[in-house]
Amino acid sequence: MENAYRFIWGVCFFLMLMGRVQPVSYCIYGGIAYFLGYRVKGNPWFMIATLLVWMLRGVIFAPEANRGPGHIDAGLVPEDWLFFTVGVCTSLAVMHSYLTLPEVNQNFLPGFVLLLAFVPTGALVSDLTRGFASLVIVAIAVVMSVMMPSAQTNILMTFSIAVALLGAEGTVSGIYTDYPFKPYSPTPTVGASLVAFLLAIYFIVKNRGSLADMRESWTEAAAWFTALLFALMSTDPRAETPPLCYVGLLEAFGLTVVLLRRYFNPPLTWFALPLIWWFATLKSNLDELYSKSYAEDVSATMTFFAALILIVMPIYAMDRDILGDDQTQIASKAQALSYAGFLYALIAVLVTSSDFTLVLLPVFFVSSCIVLGVGYTHRLPLQIRGSFRIGGMIGMNACVFASAKLASWDFFTLIMIFGTLCSLVVAFQIYRTATAPPPEDEGVELAD
Repeated sequence: MENAYRFIWGVCFFLMLMGRVQPVSYCIYGGIAYFLGYRVKGNPWFMIATLLVWMLRGVIFAPEANRGPGHIDAGLVPEDWLFFTVGVCTSLAVMHSYLTLPEVNQNFLPGFVLLLAFVPTGALVSDLTRGFASLVIVAIAVVMSVMMPSAQTNILMTFSIAVALLGAEGTVSGIYTDYPFKPYSPTPTVGASLVAFLLAIYFIVKNRGSLADMRESWTEAAAWFTALLFALMSTDPRAETPPLCYVGLLEAFGLTVVLLRRYFNPPLTWFALPLIWWFATLKSNLDELYSKSYAEDVSATMTFFAALILIVMPIYAMDRDILGDDQTQIASKAQALSYAGFLYALIAVLVTSSDFTLVLLPVFFVSSCIVLGVGYTHRLPLQIRGSFRIGGMIGMNACVFASAKLASWDFFTLIMIFGTLCSLVVAFQIYRTATAPPPEDEGVELAD
């Protein structure tokens, strides 16, 4: 029976691939090929190839064949109805296949390719329904993300939502262009970002993305990253005005809270946190509260405070499991984050104007002193205390060099000389740390 299914599927698939496809017969061949491909057990690629090619042929070639003469069923289906049929059938078939076939929803590549066929469906159904059917596609995308969460689901469903809202916005008369909806409708990218943001919050509430389940943790990360990507990539002028311009800033704040409260995979997200705040602040137009000339200053200031979180990570993370569950690994990661925070903070101080530098530089110096003090406490393993001392000294040394930005030319040379002397002290501390005896004897008491 399996061989018969495959043979008949091949015949129908070939007829669907013919260069001059008629709309009605094309739909019939595609439907039969999908049914037979779905019935083939253990190999979902028959069904996936059918849906993907069926959708592409319907969008690209079927309208052209519908306008050409000499076809038995030419002109039977108007173009907007043809697009609507392709969009509805594809979306329902993809949802049914993705939710019911474990070999698809539990494997990345088959699931990713299948969901690609779902992406354009929201735009296909918009014209005939004035955009309201696109909202149904958005609801289907949300249901799929909730019922079968995975990285590929969150990424491609967010793209599908953006395409659906874009199709609804492009209708001549519909939900995006008629009152009373128009003043409250977000841009397609911001709308998709908000849906992904709500999904990320849902995953937190449902306790998905735990340290024990790596697959679900990537699910949560995909939701956060797609939310931030769509919030920051919008070029629509409406996304530059309140309240839509604050969406990226809200999501950056939410991601920061999540990072500070629980383990987040991938841990490299910590290193991108200051950059996320930089772009989110630029997008939010907070500089317009003062003057447009303060754009980089405001963004650099927010980046600086995000970098402070990384700088003090050795203090915050040691008693928590936000960086893992092994104390030695936590200390090593906190050390790397602290060094990255120093670099980000120094760049932020150098980018800002003199007025902002005058405020940020003392904060930077105090943070460096705190890290230096941590290196002399007993909360950390002995083998990495010296590294934190080095980090604190490097930060203080960087503050000395950065202060030259505020000094007049008469004091510039003196600051450079003093900074060089501080660098020698740092170099000596690095030498002492490198040549220190191994810590195996720490805490061992001598026998009487």
